[in-house]
Amino acid sequence: MISSENKRADAAKEWTMYITVSCLFILIVSVIGFFAPAYSLQDLLFRLFDAVIICVLAVNGLYFLRKNKGVACLSFLLCFINMGLLIVMMIH
Repeated sequence: MISSENKRADAAKEWTMYITVSCLFILIVSVIGFFAPAYSLQDLLFRLFDAVIICVLAVNGLYFLRKNKGVACLSFLLCFINMGLLIVMMIH
């Protein structure tokens, strides 16, 4: 019984962290898009979609960090590559 309750508490803490990270990434990209009005709506939507993909990859990496290091590393690698591409696209 106690181990089941501990697992539930740990899962709740993990999902809270994942949701917080996702919301933070989306908020950062939204603020950047808001203060850079040179972009058209279509460009903003594509960049927001990229931000959602980055969030999914980051959350996936955090989720698998304790379970499978290979999947976590690959997810973080793809997340950072996509984030770098997004930043380069926003600069130009």
